[in-house]
Amino acid sequence: MKLEHHFFLLTIIFVSILVILYFVSDCNDALKVADTNDPRVDLRPIWLCHDENDKSSRIKKLYSRKRKLQSMSVLDKWSITHLTHGVMFFGILLYFNNYKKSISLLYGVILIEILWEIFENTAFIINKYRRSRTLYRDYSGDSIANMVSDTLFTLLGVALVWNLPFRMILPTFILLEVLTYILINDTILINIYSLTVA
Repeated sequence: MKLEHHFFLLTIIFVSILVILYFVSDCNDALKVADTNDPRVDLRPIWLCHDENDKSSRIKKLYSRKRKLQSMSVLDKWSITHLTHGVMFFGILLYFNNYKKSISLLYGVILIEILWEIFENTAFIINKYRRSRTLYRDYSGDSIANMVSDTLFTLLGVALVWNLPFRMILPTFILLEVLTYILINDTILINIYSLTVA
């Protein structure tokens, strides 16, 4: 199968998951993932509605400006940082693969992103984020729909740099970091610092 077909297939899979989540879940459906006695940490919403009991509000408002609900929509202010995830993970895997591009790198990036999304939404990481910066104080993790969307953005990040020479991956990463800092006052490097040092 050609490279373009792999990108297309993955895009169709993740978009299909979003469509399925939309139709099979109700406004207050959630998965229990922890037992910390904090419902905002313990329950991972499937896809919150913006207007109580109005499922169509999910589509009408794909993005929420309310800090406490931002990560519950399909899109949030951090969606753009997942482009950078794709660029970063692809660059690292390409380096360790002796600069040889292969379809396995694409799937490797998606696997790493899925694992990150699961880890990012654990009580430990959510609480670490909350303690590290005021920007994250209201963070309660992502909805399942947002996690799927984040993975789609990561796929888009890989598509962005796939045909670039290896030497252009770092400048692209830096450009995206500067852009996300200007747009949302946050970057992957700030995230890494927040989780490891702060």
